[in-house]
Amino acid sequence: MSENKLHPWHGIARLISLIVIFVCIIIAATQINYSAIVDNISSIGYEMSPELADIVDDIKLTRDGERILMATRPELQEAEEFNQNCVSGDSESATLGCYSNNRIFVYNIVRSELEGIRQVTLAHELLHAVWARMTDSERRELHDSLDSIYQTEESIQEHMKLYSPDGYYDELHSTVGSQISPDKLSEPLRNHYAKYFTNQSKLAEFYDGYNAQFKVASDRIKELEKEIAERKDAVIKKQEEYMLNNSILSNDINDFNARARNGSFESVEQFHQEREALIQRQSVQRVAYQEIMNYISDTNALVNEYNNNIARKTSLYKSIDSKIDQPDDTTEE
Repeated sequence: MSENKLHPWHGIARLISLIVIFVCIIIAATQINYSAIVDNISSIGYEMSPELADIVDDIKLTRDGERILMATRPELQEAEEFNQNCVSGDSESATLGCYSNNRIFVYNIVRSELEGIRQVTLAHELLHAVWARMTDSERRELHDSLDSIYQTEESIQEHMKLYSPDGYYDELHSTVGSQISPDKLSEPLRNHYAKYFTNQSKLAEFYDGYNAQFKVASDRIKELEKEIAERKDAVIKKQEEYMLNNSILSNDINDFNARARNGSFESVEQFHQEREALIQRQSVQRVAYQEIMNYISDTNALVNEYNNNIARKTSLYKSIDSKIDQPDDTTEE
């Protein structure tokens, strides 16, 4: 009986086959998006409320954006429940939403002038969830672009003052993506956000729309503060000038009356000339007095406008602050 022998090249071929199979397994494993699998599992059984579904529809998500959002099982909540889920240690600013333990919660702000605020808040928190799923190298690739937009956008600089250095890029990433129009972004940032939003420009429009309500009131308050201060100084000067002229005129009238009683005028003509001059000066003083009253009235109107703008701004901030028991949702014309 002949004996079967394994030639050396057969062993080499088998070894090569095993190596190829091993490499294929490694490649396949690295191509699997484990984050997507976890996200899909996390969203099982989740049902979105119709109101929230309308908001989600407004922000125009891609498939990846929808997947990540659904994995966070987002909720639109009223003040009491929202405050339990989104605890903020900052008493100086209102919390509109939060991403915590892979959950997104959005405060249900319903006010016509602030249309779009819930959409922007949801997009902002979604981008926190996106950031959490990125690798360190992916995050670092965006640092320079995020720093660049920070340097050019004053609104972003103001917003970032509200936050501590901890999580700086995480917050900046969410803020830029939900507030800045893509035409102002670098190509890397545009491409990055396009993975999650099909129309990022819409988010910027929402933000600009509701933010204008706060900005218009704030800008007008600053203008009025300056104008009122200048007018108050002017009123004081006008009053001092009026009082000085009035005192001089009063003395001149008393002198005229004394001379009239003493018969000190050289002629009737001189008497009438000086008398007419005093009457003219009295007329000028009456006009000056009325001008001061009108000036004060106009200044008071500006003060009323200032107070109304303060009240409006306060009302707007109250309506977005979940820590206030009964947010003011009154619509002011």
